[in-house]
Amino acid sequence: MIEILLILPIIKVIICSINSTYKFIIGIKSLHFFVSNFFLTASASINRKNGLLTNLNYYLFMIKNFTPNLLSTSYYYNLFSKKIVFLFFAIFVSPFLFSQVCGTPGADGPILISSSINTYFPIATNISLAAGQNSVNLGAVPPTDSYGNSFGTLQINSGDLLLIIQMQDASINATDNNRYGSGELNSGPDLLGGTGFTSIGNTGLYEYVVASNNVPLTGGNLTFVGTGAGNGLLNSYVNAAATTTSGKKTFQIVRVPQYSNLTLTANVTTPPFNGVCGGVIAFNVSGTFNFNGFTIDGNARGFRGGYSPQAGSGSNNGSAYVGLSSNTVISGKGEGIAGTPRFMWDGFNQVDNIIEGMPNGSAGRGAPANAGGGGNDHNAGGGGGGNGGNGGLGGRGWQGNGGDINPLTGGGRPGFKSFLTATPDMNRLIMGGGGGAGDANNATSGVKGGVGGAIVIINAGTIQGNGSIFANGGNGAPGTYANAPDGAGGGGAGGSVFLNISNSSTATIIIQARGGNGGNTENDNNNSHGPGGGGGGGIVRHNLVGAVTISANVSKGVSGRTNAGAGITHGAIDGEDGYLSYYVAATDLPPNLNLNNLCLPNLETKVTSLFSTVCNQVNGTFSYAVEIKNTGSGNAGNVQLDFKFPVGIEYDTATSIYSLGAAGPAGALINTGTANNPIVGGYNIPKDGYVTITITGRIVGAISNGTYSVDAQALYLDPTRTASGPTRRITPLVNAFNSANTSYQTGGSGNVLGFNFSGAATNVDDVSFILAPTLVLSNGNQSQTVCTGTAISSTVYTWGGSATDVTVASLPTGLTATKNAAAKTVTITGIPSATGTYSVNTIGQTAPCTAISLGGTITVNPLPSIYSVTGGGAYCSGGGGVAVGLANSQSGINYQLQIGGVNDGAAVAGTGSAISFGNKTAVGIYTVVATNATTGCNTSMTGSGVVSINSLPAAPTAPMNVTVCETGSSQTLTATATVPSGSSIVWYDAAIGGNVVNPPTLVSTTAATRTLYGQTSNGTCSSSNRTAVTLTILAAPGTQFATTSDITVACGALTTSTLSYSNNSTTCPISGSVTSTLSAIPSTCGGPVTESWTFTDQLGRTISKTRTITVSPAALPTMTAPADITVACGALPAPSTLSFSNGLTGGCEISGTSNASTFSTTPNSCGGTVTETWTATDTCGRALASVSRTITVSPAALSTMTAPADITVACGALPAPSTISYSNGLTGGCEISGTSNASTFSTTPNSCGGTVTETWTATDTCGRALASV
Repeated sequence: MIEILLILPIIKVIICSINSTYKFIIGIKSLHFFVSNFFLTASASINRKNGLLTNLNYYLFMIKNFTPNLLSTSYYYNLFSKKIVFLFFAIFVSPFLFSQVCGTPGADGPILISSSINTYFPIATNISLAAGQNSVNLGAVPPTDSYGNSFGTLQINSGDLLLIIQMQDASINATDNNRYGSGELNSGPDLLGGTGFTSIGNTGLYEYVVASNNVPLTGGNLTFVGTGAGNGLLNSYVNAAATTTSGKKTFQIVRVPQYSNLTLTANVTTPPFNGVCGGVIAFNVSGTFNFNGFTIDGNARGFRGGYSPQAGSGSNNGSAYVGLSSNTVISGKGEGIAGTPRFMWDGFNQVDNIIEGMPNGSAGRGAPANAGGGGNDHNAGGGGGGNGGNGGLGGRGWQGNGGDINPLTGGGRPGFKSFLTATPDMNRLIMGGGGGAGDANNATSGVKGGVGGAIVIINAGTIQGNGSIFANGGNGAPGTYANAPDGAGGGGAGGSVFLNISNSSTATIIIQARGGNGGNTENDNNNSHGPGGGGGGGIVRHNLVGAVTISANVSKGVSGRTNAGAGITHGAIDGEDGYLSYYVAATDLPPNLNLNNLCLPNLETKVTSLFSTVCNQVNGTFSYAVEIKNTGSGNAGNVQLDFKFPVGIEYDTATSIYSLGAAGPAGALINTGTANNPIVGGYNIPKDGYVTITITGRIVGAISNGTYSVDAQALYLDPTRTASGPTRRITPLVNAFNSANTSYQTGGSGNVLGFNFSGAATNVDDVSFILAPTLVLSNGNQSQTVCTGTAISSTVYTWGGSATDVTVASLPTGLTATKNAAAKTVTITGIPSATGTYSVNTIGQTAPCTAISLGGTITVNPLPSIYSVTGGGAYCSGGGGVAVGLANSQSGINYQLQIGGVNDGAAVAGTGSAISFGNKTAVGIYTVVATNATTGCNTSMTGSGVVSINSLPAAPTAPMNVTVCETGSSQTLTATATVPSGSSIVWYDAAIGGNVVNPPTLVSTTAATRTLYGQTSNGTCSSSNRTAVTLTILAAPGTQFATTSDITVACGALTTSTLSYSNNSTTCPISGSVTSTLSAIPSTCGGPVTESWTFTDQLGRTISKTRTITVSPAALPTMTAPADITVACGALPAPSTLSFSNGLTGGCEISGTSNASTFSTTPNSCGGTVTETWTATDTCGRALASVSRTITVSPAALSTMTAPADITVACGALPAPSTISYSNGLTGGCEISGTSNASTFSTTPNSCGGTVTETWTATDTCGRALASV
């Protein structure tokens, strides 16, 4: 304490001198750079556990590099002791020390990227995370939407840098009047109230943490390391659903890629904020970020604009500040830091949040915090969103429908700027507020408020190239025009852009966070409706220095105008310009948010031998403990241990233990280097984390006794590597070897800090190798297997090295060990009687060497049990031999049959019972040798089998074949042959094998054949061949009749006949003839008759044959007609019949009576001829020839006329000609009557009078002239 007090004045003087000198030499800006880097570096190297500096040389290195004209490391060393310098930093630097978070710089490599680069994780549940907490449950990453907006494809891995940011947490007054929002009557740029917030809460607060576990895209529990108490959160965060008194509160987790170097190959964007995540672009580049002509595009990806479906509109309403979205008098508010309304426009499509989402409703002209208010009836415009500047008021409604008309207005109130202080907080980043919807009663689609701009955060070492960063708010818009004008939406506010670039850069950059314009109304010239208010400008902060051309724009969005922009504002107001600021990271930016190229690892590698002395023998192993610790500020990614063993030592195994957040492979490590220079690992080591590796070497060759040391270095991915070396690794400069990279590739960070291990400068890793004992097998085999009664082969062991002697232990009975002290050998020989294990052990060796023990097992296997050979004997020549076997057997034993000491066939496996080797034909003496199938031990079985051969008799001679015909009765045929005297015949049913047949006969009633085979037998052997005798009863072929054919005979000519038969056989002939039989005789009409012949032979076989005889019918009968006659008119005779006959007698006679005669047409009264015809059908149904006669009918009697009486008439009064009737006086068909011709007169008399004869003439129908009158 006294020492500290004494040095305080001196240190103060030094600091003052430093500051003065620095200002004088390099100016205030350079001093600022020195101080900021100095203290940042110091803070990054403080051990949080004890608050002490852990790497003094590091701070001296930083001082030396950043103040070359001020002082040197040697100056500090000369002026103060290390202890004093430590106190300097502890006392004067510590007030500036804040925790700085670093992920794994360059972990995502020097890749070329495009499109969306972040992964966005929503929070899984409603939760309040307090400062100091270090875990949270994440929901699943949303899927890519139909417009191609991706929420990320990379999961969270341990060591990843994560952004935690509170998106919504503001509170508002929700009363339905102009206190809405801030609770004050005079809020807003026009002091008319109806906008703002009562508390911003934690909105916009953000911080970086480092993941300490993996979380898949499906979500799960995340653990992390932060900059707050206990390595937890610095801030608190809340995720909560909307209530009746509060809007939605939201924070999200964003994976921040950490590039070593980055060159854009396409525009980078973010998915629009969806109420839980998105709307943020954030990345870190350790080296150089090259725009390469491309754009970081966060336009209209922030808080969503209000959306108002088309509904009927009444009179103008300027008093409704809040209400339910179902209220058709009011329109939807925009989304902002105070909550999420029901109806929104996200820049791509309408969104229905289902719930109101805000206290007392999500519609009305009141502006909730930085979101624009909705336009009221009638067709008022929506208010613009706010952020860096306030939004603008929405335009008045159509004045033609009365109500709250000018100067009153129902236009949506302007969204409030996102801060209450003179300047925005450095530790908050907020998206642009969404514009409010306008009112529409005619459009075919809803009115859209503009979407706010996104948040863009870029931390890089250096930037270069030409490019743009956009976070502009979207423009408001009217609905789709139908038949009349409507209100339009307010513009979205500009977003927030934050650039933290560590080094002087050369680039030309356009940065915009402009407010979106209010929407124009359409087709309302001189009929004005409400345009949208302009969006407020956003917030841009950067610290760019060097040859950088920056065109930054946070300008306001202008209000919309009537008549598609060609008209008036109609009360709509522009937004306000946003906030643009240059800052100094070291003094203005909280250290925990300062991610820059000094956020680098600092690895320290230490090695300690776990064995001070090692016995120098091949395959001996020994181990080292290697600690790789990260005392820097950034994680070290993919760290490898590069270890150099002494020559003759090779890698055996290695395992790792992880501490304070370090992570890596589990289990045995895989060597990717060489055997002598292994490389193992793949670790992620965070700040203050360390890995302890136990690495074991194995002696693989001759190595001289003595003391040896090792070297070790830590290799890790260069945080500043470029695409030319995507896997470039670096190691600290101190004690590096193998030409490893010891400087950063880019970023101007110089040599790699930290240190590696060199065993040459210390003895903590020393291992002494001492002479080891030796014991080798110099002859024979250590382990042997013999059969009972067999000696082992001689086994010789030789000892040496530090061993002075050997002992032999547990030698099996029957074996002896003989030592030769001069030759240092021990020889083991003998016949063991039982199985046993022995060992030969060195003694007298130097510690820590231990005895070498060699030895083996002597296995004595028993012989098989002995059994008797069975079988053997004589067999007939050509026979199958005789069986040879063994009376018993053992399982696991193979039994080999031998003849004359030579193996006969394959060995037979024992079964535990008697076995057979089959029939044996070779003459000789058979023996058996038994062999254990496992051990090979064998022995001979007792006894033998003797095989001999007997000669065969001759086959039978003079066989007598017998053949007879079948008779229909049973016949017995017997086989006979001749054999030598004293022999007999044995008959078989087969030439070879078969069954014995006795008696040798064929007995059958029907045809049959049987061949029997006689074999000679002398009582011992049988002839080798058999003689065949065939017994045959021949079948008599069946008979057949001679050929016949059908015939036809006349009636009365039918008779029977005979027909011959024969079987046409010369061996068993049958022949003869039979007389036919006839079926029924037909009548005189004839018909078929079946003539049949039948014959049955002596075997009872019957044959039949038939033919058809057709009997013709008897002759056709005839008739004779009577003679012709003449009859008077009406005297035709009656019909008559005639008799007919064929003139035959007996069965062929046919006679009968005809049908009644028929007449041709009867003549009229004039007479004529009539034909009388007779027809008949005989009993056979045949028609006879008809006969007829002619009858002549005479005409009827001639008719007569009777003249009228004479008359006298006056002169000139002669009557006119007249007719009279005539008739023949008959009736019926003979009647003839009619009318005469007109009368004629004789010469008419003169006036003197006279007589006149009147005459009548007629001709009848027969053409005959009647007598005139």
